[in-house]
Amino acid sequence: MKIAVFFPSRHLGEWSFAGGHNLNFAFSGTDRSLLWLVDGLVKEKNNVSLYSQTAPQKSTNRETHQAKSMQEAVRMASREKAEFLITPAHGDTVTLEGIKEAESQNLPLIIWAQNGPSNDLATAVHTFRCIKALVCVSELQADEIRHRRAFRKTQVIHNALDLSFWHPPAERKESSTVFMSAPPPSPKASIT
Repeated sequence: MKIAVFFPSRHLGEWSFAGGHNLNFAFSGTDRSLLWLVDGLVKEKNNVSLYSQTAPQKSTNRETHQAKSMQEAVRMASREKAEFLITPAHGDTVTLEGIKEAESQNLPLIIWAQNGPSNDLATAVHTFRCIKALVCVSELQADEIRHRRAFRKTQVIHNALDLSFWHPPAERKESSTVFMSAPPPSPKASIT
C-alpha cells in the first residue's frame, strides 16, 4: 500500500528518527506518535513516503521528501499516486487550505487532531469528502464533537509512551529533573 504522511517539522529544525526515539529531540506526543506510526507502517511492508517541512537526517528505510506546506505535500503525494495521506491538524487556516487541495486532487485524508478538533475542523470533516477519518488523542477530545456529524468519522488513538524507555536508573543523579504536564481542563467543564 502506498501511504503518505505529512510531518510539520518546522519547529524542530534538524531532526532524525533515531533522535526522536531516544528522546534527543523535544517531540510532542503527536510528533512521536506520527513517527512511530511511520515506523509501524514500514515494518508492515507498506510503501510509506514522509513529507516534512525540514528534511530529516537520512534514514535507510524511510522515503522522505521536503514539502514546505501541507498543500505541497498533498500535491506531491497525489503525483506519486499515494492511496491516502495522514496529516496532523496544525493550524486551522493551514489545515483547511491543505484539505481544499486534497479535495481538488481527490486524495483521501486521515487527519490527526492532536489538540482536539476546532469548530472549523469539525465542519470540514463532514463537509469535505476527501476526509476519511479524524483521529483524536483522547475520548474527551472526541466527545467535544459528539453532537456534530463529524463524530461518525472520529477515532481515538491515544498518544503513546515508550514504557521501555522509562525504567528506574541504577542510581539517581542529584541534578535530575522531572517535568510532568497535563492538558488544561475543557472550557466546557465546570467545577462549581
